[in-house]
Amino acid sequence: MVDHKTHHVSRNTYLAVVKDRKWVVAETFPNAQPLDTAAVCDLVKNPNDNKQYETSL
Repeated sequence: MVDHKTHHVSRNTYLAVVKDRKWVVAETFPNAQPLDTAAVCDLVKNPNDNKQYETSL
């Protein structure tokens, strides 16, 4: 799903661990929002914005 305000994608995110040489999904985060860039990117307010915002971890 595309976020209207930022044009970034919301998607399912999975946290997995390896057990017995196989990936096992430990947690699922459905429709994870792009909250890191949503704090600085607002295309509704600034429709001509063309900057690539990068967040630090």
